[in-house]
Amino acid sequence: KSVQALSVKMKKNLISFNFNSKTTMEDLMGKIIYDLGLNEGFSFQDGPFVDAFANGKWLLIDDINYAPPDILHCIETALDSHLVIFNNGYKTIEYNQHPDFRLFVTQNTDDIKYISKQKTLTTKISPIFKHIEFAEIPKDELIEIATKLCKYYNYTNTELIQDLVDFHYEWSHRPDIISSSYRFTLRDISDTIKLIQQNNNPLDTINTIYASRFPIETRKSLFDLIESKYNHLKSDPVEFALPKQFPPCFK
Repeated sequence: KSVQALSVKMKKNLISFNFNSKTTMEDLMGKIIYDLGLNEGFSFQDGPFVDAFANGKWLLIDDINYAPPDILHCIETALDSHLVIFNNGYKTIEYNQHPDFRLFVTQNTDDIKYISKQKTLTTKISPIFKHIEFAEIPKDELIEIATKLCKYYNYTNTELIQDLVDFHYEWSHRPDIISSSYRFTLRDISDTIKLIQQNNNPLDTINTIYASRFPIETRKSLFDLIESKYNHLKSDPVEFALPKQFPPCFK
């Protein structure tokens, strides 16, 4: 959000790209496509990196930790040489780095939800960037952000949101949660609001996002905590039932 706000303020075109465990070189850099308009029958379709690199746009890459070594090496080479080179089998295509090109990357450094599929940034590419670590968001700012998220998701129960933020803050600071290597962030608040707005059961939603990965004792402590302190988060859990139209062979 910070980069997006800055790009608007600076009146810069921003391209956002999210890495995941299945991202390929073609997804980021571009690919060769069939083109009837050319004699050779093929042309190169720019990916988000090449588009930003050559045309002076800003590129935001989220979860750079997911990038495999070959993609990291490609990014590293482009930034070092200020040049991207491709060969489509018929000719070599060169893209020079535009002076207005800027690259921003984000990574989750200590959340086990991402660690299992993350790759470690090479010691060479990491120094290329200026590192910014964001401190934990204070509770009053979380409430302000959550309130704005409600407007975005068209959700109007402000009392539930107050309880949600208070619960989020207390739950994420429990010693057993801190020692578990799991980290709960603003993303979890946003996902919870979005799902509840879609008429999902509040208690089931919170349990899924905040406790489903933990042992049964920890999940029970979540229910106990909500029961004792957070009235607006209470709801009767939905009992599991197969849909009426579910194929009989699976019943």
